[in-house]
Amino acid sequence: MSATNAPKQALVAEDLARVATPLDLARLQGSSVVITGGSGFMGLWMTELLVYLSKAHKLDLRLHLVARDFASAKVQAPHLFDGKAPVSLIHEDVRTLHDLPQDADWLIHAAASPDARVHNSQPIDASQTITQGTLNVLLAATRLPKLKGLLNVSSGYVYGYHSQGEDGERAFEGFDPSVFASSYMEAKRYAESLCTIIRNQHRLPLMNVRPFSFVGPYQSLDAPWAVNNFIHDAVKGQPIRIQGDGSAVRSYMYGADMAWWLLNMLLRGQAGANYNLGSADGVTLKELAERIRVLANAKLELRHASALPKAKASVFVPSPGQLKSELGLSFKFDLDQALARTIQWYS
Repeated sequence: MSATNAPKQALVAEDLARVATPLDLARLQGSSVVITGGSGFMGLWMTELLVYLSKAHKLDLRLHLVARDFASAKVQAPHLFDGKAPVSLIHEDVRTLHDLPQDADWLIHAAASPDARVHNSQPIDASQTITQGTLNVLLAATRLPKLKGLLNVSSGYVYGYHSQGEDGERAFEGFDPSVFASSYMEAKRYAESLCTIIRNQHRLPLMNVRPFSFVGPYQSLDAPWAVNNFIHDAVKGQPIRIQGDGSAVRSYMYGADMAWWLLNMLLRGQAGANYNLGSADGVTLKELAERIRVLANAKLELRHASALPKAKASVFVPSPGQLKSELGLSFKFDLDQALARTIQWYS
């Protein structure tokens, strides 16, 4: 482990120790876990958590990470790929995937990018990764003799453009499929339909999770989301720039909480369930920028870019009530703590 990476690894380890409250881990003992999209934000956090738990509780886990490319992941988390962690890499594109490791007990399918730049620049690739990729993973899962649980990572955008999730997991709002920006939402909805079809036909122990917005280590500051841009500006000592009037509303869940909730879903969730994943505490982007300015302890100027045409304020906030009521989960990091930890990691 390099000296540069050591403080970052220590910070993540502290976060995992904080979220890992008592949980019956007997079902994980000696298990094999497969994670598609294993090089992404969610994949790396899940790998960190499972490696941490395996060592702390002597679980003897085996992790198989599936991704097209691991170059960036190896730079961000070299300690997971140094041969000492129980991690094996499968360089595979889910669009052409046929088989998964036959010893798999648990499967998390997270192989798709939520980055709108990818959706806009490579729309066919992005859509096929979600649709054909999900179908390939599901069919491969039907041939796994030991499979105990499968978690399909969908998106909060299946609810529509202004995703508030006011009615738990049932508040859908229509969107226009002729609009180019709808392609990601349409693909995720179709992927969920494939999950329903194959779960019923093959009796797979499958659940859908609908993620909203997150913050934390392993999320690129170059990503096209406001929180990443604000933190990037803050750690670089630059003025924080807000696109539009800052009235859009978002909520943010910290990466460590996200990983712990995902693991609980996988081990204790109900087959056939659809769970929202995220914080219900929404903030405007203007308030978010101000919080980051204060936490970064720097004299920064909030610069509003030229206002966008007046429209309905975008809202992307879930209702995670079903997860809380069924699994008794809680947040260990509030928004200010999540932002502070992220700023510390990137500083």
